[in-house]
Amino acid sequence: MAVLAIARPDTDEFAGSLVLFDISGDRGEVGFRVHPDHRGGGTGSAALDLSTQFARRSGLARLTARTATDNAASRRVLTRAGFAETGRVMGTAPSGHALALIHYERTT
Repeated sequence: MAVLAIARPDTDEFAGSLVLFDISGDRGEVGFRVHPDHRGGGTGSAALDLSTQFARRSGLARLTARTATDNAASRRVLTRAGFAETGRVMGTAPSGHALALIHYERTT
């Protein structure tokens, strides 16, 4: 598991977080959260691009990700970062509530 901070390159200000987890063989899952003050400027896409490079250098060939079906912003960020939708399932949110999820995948 790797937990990484996302920082603005011009100020080094904290802008969010990114985690690589559930690593098995040559695959891992990536999750991210961009602070509301830093959304809409490409921060999430840039962080995912860097996470892909990090994953590749760490020996991972594929990254997966997932997001709620109603999270249009995360869906756009994942698509811009080269992730392709691979399926939709019902899952459970950290709160314990049922949640419709979209799964994504990309090669590193």
